Amino acid sequence: MISGLGNSSANGQIQAPVSSHRDGNWYRTARKSTSEVAAEPVVDDGVVGDIAWSAVSLIASGIILYGGLGWLVGRWVGNQSALTAVGVLVGVALS
Repeated sequence: MISGLGNSSANGQIQAPVSSHRDGNWYRTARKSTSEVAAEPVVDDGVVGDIAWSAVSLIASGIILYGGLGWLVGRWVGNQSALTAVGVLVGVALS
């Protein structure tokens, strides 16, 4: 036995160090207490995901529709790149 290590038992086996926490399962009890505190139950019915996909599809459709119209008018007039950019910006603004 090495002297100065006061954590060995009488039979020579080394004991586990004493925890500084009051309870060895403190993380489990803390986890339980935070889930019990929640006042509203979490309902996952997909509404938030539907709203997000709806917003993304509206913006994308505006960009494609008005960008395409700007591209067609730009090809007809002769200034394709500028009118395509204007069409994209109008599509984003209107969506």
